[in-house]
Amino acid sequence: MWLWLLTKLPWLAGIAGGPVIEIALLNLRKFWIYYVIGGLVAFSIITSLGWSHAHTKLVAEKLAHQTDITNFRNTQALANANAKAEADRLEKEGTDKANAADKNYSTLLAEYHSNLLRFKANQSHPGQAGNSELQTTQSSNRPSSDTNLLTITLDDAQICATNTARLQAVHDWAVGLPQNGDN
Repeated sequence: MWLWLLTKLPWLAGIAGGPVIEIALLNLRKFWIYYVIGGLVAFSIITSLGWSHAHTKLVAEKLAHQTDITNFRNTQALANANAKAEADRLEKEGTDKANAADKNYSTLLAEYHSNLLRFKANQSHPGQAGNSELQTTQSSNRPSSDTNLLTITLDDAQICATNTARLQAVHDWAVGLPQNGDN
């Protein structure tokens, strides 16, 4: 029915070859099933080609994604290996510095103990404190008229020498640490 309406519209009447359009419309009315089947076949072919193209793109994207994953894993493995190597280097460097600090401590401790022994030997004058006590100089916060001297035991002086040697070794070690991004 709508085909018959198309033939009656005034704008189609002015087209040259009006009978050709009428014949085409009659053929369309008579063989419409073939046109529908042809359209469906064409639609199916276009859809199949589109699906094939999309499938090819999907396979390519999956392959590219897998390649990216492999690259990321390889890069992460390399970064982990570099980080481990750097951590090992820093650990060895720290161990070396700690060993050097311990050696410095041992050297300073021996030096301080020998100084204590020399000081003790020099303090063995008659009329002064016994060998187990060391006299110290007058404190600066006492009045000058006070002539009493402080004495400490040799054991306390050795503890002070041990602590001083350890503190000096730690100070020397800390001064050697990198500061503000230094390597």
